[in-house]
Amino acid sequence: MALRCSTRAFASATRSCLGPVAVRPAPYSRHARVACMASAAGAAAGPKYFILNYTYVPDILEKRGPYREAHLAGANKQLKAGQLVMAGAAGDPVEGAVFIFKNTSKDAIEAFVQADPYVQNGLVPDYSIKPYTVVVGSP
Repeated sequence: MALRCSTRAFASATRSCLGPVAVRPAPYSRHARVACMASAAGAAAGPKYFILNYTYVPDILEKRGPYREAHLAGANKQLKAGQLVMAGAAGDPVEGAVFIFKNTSKDAIEAFVQADPYVQNGLVPDYSIKPYTVVVGSP
């Protein structure tokens, strides 16, 4: 027996699904049932990422000197612990920085921020921590 799946059901399932979609026979029917094989809860099985964005004060390059070594040491500590994937300055001229964290918590990133000499010495007037979902590429 051939199974039929409505275009509307398939489109609806693929829009809300975070993983593969399966088409299965519906009980007591010639029509197929579309099922999402991964859910938002199931997506948590992979690495969890966060983006930390710093906004720097104007003339950061001239002001960072006394704090740069300790700032980089803190970032390298997170890198060696496997929690920081990469980090670097953003903009030309430099106006901020971006840090990509993996498999850590927002609270741990907040602790990193509060311990950063750039933050403690007023070189980072604003920052944000946001969850980041990898859609294309290798997590």
